[in-house]
Amino acid sequence: MSNIFLRSFEARPDFSCISSPYGMAKFVGDERSGKIIKYFDYRENFKYKDVEDSIYKFENEHPNKNILVKEHYYDFVEAPYPLEDIVPKGYIHGVLIRNPVNTFMSLNKLFLNIGYDVSLENFSELVNFQKHYEIYEQIIAKGIDNNPIIINTSLLATQPEEYLKEICTIWQLDYFSEMMDFPNTTTCIADYPYGNVVNWRKDAIGSTTWRKETEYSESDLLSLPKEIQEFAQEQETFYEKLNKLCIRLE
Repeated sequence: MSNIFLRSFEARPDFSCISSPYGMAKFVGDERSGKIIKYFDYRENFKYKDVEDSIYKFENEHPNKNILVKEHYYDFVEAPYPLEDIVPKGYIHGVLIRNPVNTFMSLNKLFLNIGYDVSLENFSELVNFQKHYEIYEQIIAKGIDNNPIIINTSLLATQPEEYLKEICTIWQLDYFSEMMDFPNTTTCIADYPYGNVVNWRKDAIGSTTWRKETEYSESDLLSLPKEIQEFAQEQETFYEKLNKLCIRLE
């Protein structure tokens, strides 16, 4: 859903977008720490602090555009620098969340498709609502953004046009109907262009319009190892803390 969200903004005439630049630092740069690095190509001389400069450079190259940067929260978790030292200044922030059941089952699908071990260690690297919540708190406590909005992608996928209009209102933007259909966007293709991961991401990368996400139930979690089931249940508390603060349509 984060890819489709990015593409909807890329379709706007007043936006240019960047996809997962900190993920590049985590998985392919000199300071890389991601455990699934065998699926990514190594890039020499690319560090976390290079990302901020690259975003400012992108701004200068698109002087008449707003810039949207999509990033996965887990790409900040093991960063070797404080959050405030690597995040660009003056940006407003939106935090995307997704209910834990759908998150864990989608991740399970990814792991099975790329032949990655379905283990607690690997799951906890990529989905941890406790750390997600801590990063949200840091954004506020460090003065990065005093009022970041929280977007529940499950609600967004159910009523995309109404939800997007609400986001535009909060961000003081005009709404464009192009945000619902986006056949000519390209930026998102830069996301996960490595190894077999791109095959699993093909549907999201190639999306040209909004679609409902696959809904899973609590019983689907029973197909996962018991330790992952227990971990998923532990994450509910932190998900609910974020969910209580998310944008809701009246």
